[in-house]
Amino acid sequence: MDEARGLDALVHGSRTQAPRGQWSHGNAQKVLEAAFRHVYERASVAREASVLSAALELHPDFYRWRELRQALETHPEVIRKNGEMTLRAIYREESVTIQRVLDSRNCYFDLGDATALPATLTPGQRNAAEAMLKSADFMSVLVGDAGTGKTTVLTAIAPTTRARATFLGLPAATMRV
Repeated sequence: MDEARGLDALVHGSRTQAPRGQWSHGNAQKVLEAAFRHVYERASVAREASVLSAALELHPDFYRWRELRQALETHPEVIRKNGEMTLRAIYREESVTIQRVLDSRNCYFDLGDATALPATLTPGQRNAAEAMLKSADFMSVLVGDAGTGKTTVLTAIAPTTRARATFLGLPAATMRV
């Protein structure tokens, strides 16, 4: 019930602002689709409240949030599990990607020569770069906190992979980086 009061307050606050023209006024489905695009631009899973909040932030003049919530509840593309949700298209895309990664483990040659890495890399950056260069998998994932040097690592291995592409007679863009 607190969520309902919070949404009521948000809608009431938006009514006190000067009205502006909205193509979405009165169309819950269009507002919901805009919220999906916004929320799932950088995430594949979200909470329902995040989608509803994005919808009301993107379209503050849309005041029929109960209609919006009903459209979300009955949307045929929504998959819910453990309090979170995603869209069927996102789920299919991720499933295909996961299967491709699993099917293509240990199927490639190393990306490049770790001896060509710059001496300026920290020990952690060097370990990450070497692991990526030695990987024979279709995909490698580089994960780290902000400011730890992920871009530095990728920049360091790029010349090595370009050299390998040139050696193999391939355009550098075809290499897996």
